[in-house]
Amino acid sequence: MAVLYFTRNGKVIGKVVSPKGANDLRIIWGLPLLGAGGYWTKNGLPMPRSQFIAPPGTNDFHFVLQPGGPQVPVFPPIGANDIEIVWRSSEIVRVWWTKNGKRLKQISGLDGPRRLDWRTRPRSRSR
Repeated sequence: MAVLYFTRNGKVIGKVVSPKGANDLRIIWGLPLLGAGGYWTKNGLPMPRSQFIAPPGTNDFHFVLQPGGPQVPVFPPIGANDIEIVWRSSEIVRVWWTKNGKRLKQISGLDGPRRLDWRTRPRSRSR
């Protein structure tokens, strides 16, 4: 089971749990009127009724396969507006920054992590 936490400047404001059998997650941000959302997939195919919308103001995401310590967040490259995460059992095996569903750049150096943290944009200095 995987859990995706939605946060605003690091504070949890919502979460979604993967449906049984999911092994892939697609998240899209910068959607007109909606902000961010996504869907769970199994072997790359969308799962029925697995779509979700992030709570308003979400700017950080935390994907967790199993509980673990905090990880340094990564930032998407310029032009990326979504991400593809693939896992097997309890390890993330592949992550791609994508733009409109097309792969831009693979995130390397994961070595079987159980969580991934990223932000859609850097936090402002004032809170």
